[in-house]
Amino acid sequence: MLVFLVRAEAQVTLIATPSAINLTADDSKFNLSASVTVTTSDGSHVFVSATLSQGPFTMFPVGPAATPITLQVFCMCAYDPDGVYQQSITVALSPAQSTIPPLVIPVTLTVSISGTPAVSAVLNAGSFAAGALSPGEIISIFGSNLGPPPGTKPPPGEETTVIFFNGALSEYFAPITYSSNTQINCVVPYEVANWGQAYLQVGYVGGWYTTNNPNVQIIAAAPGIFTATSTGIGQAAALNSDNSPNTTSNPASAGSIVQVWMTGEGQTSPAGVTGSVTCSSGCPTTSQIPKPLLPVTAIVGGQPAAVSFYGEAPGLVAGVMQVNLVIPPNTPSGVVSLSITVGSSTQAGITIAVK
Repeated sequence: MLVFLVRAEAQVTLIATPSAINLTADDSKFNLSASVTVTTSDGSHVFVSATLSQGPFTMFPVGPAATPITLQVFCMCAYDPDGVYQQSITVALSPAQSTIPPLVIPVTLTVSISGTPAVSAVLNAGSFAAGALSPGEIISIFGSNLGPPPGTKPPPGEETTVIFFNGALSEYFAPITYSSNTQINCVVPYEVANWGQAYLQVGYVGGWYTTNNPNVQIIAAAPGIFTATSTGIGQAAALNSDNSPNTTSNPASAGSIVQVWMTGEGQTSPAGVTGSVTCSSGCPTTSQIPKPLLPVTAIVGGQPAAVSFYGEAPGLVAGVMQVNLVIPPNTPSGVVSLSITVGSSTQAGITIAVK
């Protein structure tokens, strides 16, 4: 009797580690990447090529290369609408052979990025008052989906954008000094000075906040004093004559000069340049510092206060004005009211400390 002994050998296969790729894009992470390593079940070296099905991901390399091979997939996912995307990587011998079957690696991308920017308030960055805007005014825009969450960066080329549009052919970009998902600080372009009204539009990662009708009014001046608490009320963000902060524990002397910063003073002479820094190359004399076209006056503790200087603040973005005023000599000690008027507009609720 003949006896045949047959030894079955396991078929060599391609193995992926990990066996699948699952990634999620959200507000905190737009740029995604992952790697997968392909080997053979018996550790042998074979040449393979890889192909990636159509979708948000791209891949490198594609081969042919000898196993083990590590494939990298990349995605700039902020450009893709929310949803679940399915792709696959197919790895096969090169040249193709029937002895080792192709390997399919699933790739799943879930995009969950906040939607269209929404604006809930447009406020003077100094007074935090709502209302009409003036050219050069520093404003704070509040809402949702306005930019990247704090501590993160926007996708390249997808930074927050603020545009002032006149409804016809003119539009100007507002220089942005700060942006997050809930707040933007920016400068109203000086070019809107004579518009009367404008469409304020906000864009972020492909989405836009727009309106069918003009949503902001433009006026000559909308003054707002910056405060120590950044709330638009209370202690002014001011310096005493020795450049120390004016506070209740460090009041200014009656008869001395205090420096106050504000915005919303309107167009200047020479004309303001949107986004420029005042005296960035130096201003030899104060007469060369741009000053608002409208007159500036001040009242301290209910009394007129002499204004020794007013003009754009050197070293700061155009649209921030510095006002040096003299505290009336007979001003009583304590916390006293302060108001600064530009043209016919003023702001209430501001104080400075006097000793």
